[in-house]
Amino acid sequence: MAGEVAKLQVSHLSKSFPHPEGDLLVLDDINLTIQANEFVTVIGPSGCGKSTLLNIIAGLDQPTAGEVTCDGRQVEGTGTDRGVVFQQYALFPWLTVRANIAFGLKMQGKSAAASRPIVDHYLQMVGLTKFADSYPKALSGGMRQRVAIARAYAANPAVLLMDEPFGALDAQTRAQLQDSLRAFWATEKKTCFFITHDVDEAIFLGQRIVIMGANPGTVKEIIDVPLPAERSQAVRLSPEFLKIKQDVWGKVYQESGAVAQG
Repeated sequence: MAGEVAKLQVSHLSKSFPHPEGDLLVLDDINLTIQANEFVTVIGPSGCGKSTLLNIIAGLDQPTAGEVTCDGRQVEGTGTDRGVVFQQYALFPWLTVRANIAFGLKMQGKSAAASRPIVDHYLQMVGLTKFADSYPKALSGGMRQRVAIARAYAANPAVLLMDEPFGALDAQTRAQLQDSLRAFWATEKKTCFFITHDVDEAIFLGQRIVIMGANPGTVKEIIDVPLPAERSQAVRLSPEFLKIKQDVWGKVYQESGAVAQG
């Protein structure tokens, strides 16, 4: 809509790191607009700066040039409007599942009584109500990642930033969590920025796919995913999915080949 402020706006963003032979340009003139409640997946060859871009959006790092805004406000550091889920589960091992999910609420100043129904809601959503009083060491990798996702959602961020959160999981668990995440997104109406190395995952989850190139990292192309909003794993076998996969895979493979030759 005309005049609508983007949920996330990345404008002419570049990032360099110091290097003995001169500054190393990792991201070069990144421009990206993401609207409220949009699910955008990001894919590209290793070393293209995907995680660096996410860290800057999260406020964990600063750009060398350009800016990021969230709801029109410049991102200058971390904030409760952005929740982050990493591949490493980043749970507190000394806290129970319930306490881990409640952690962000506690940091926001909510009382235990006010937090409890919120935590109960997300425990139910991720199917871990029976494990509320368990510690992370007693959980499988997939269950730990569900806790991490529930913790991010419970804090009620406007934007959910996810850096290959399912990358270390087996295929079956990964598929289950993809289904869960799509259900969360449809129910909770969050803006999602999701990094992956997996083309199928990028297509299954995303409404748009950002394909990045490397050396330095740039946005090469943004591809729309014209699949139904409600998706099951069976959609992977549809002609529409396979057509998108062929297109995306060809472009990602081309970028990976360019990196290898460079």
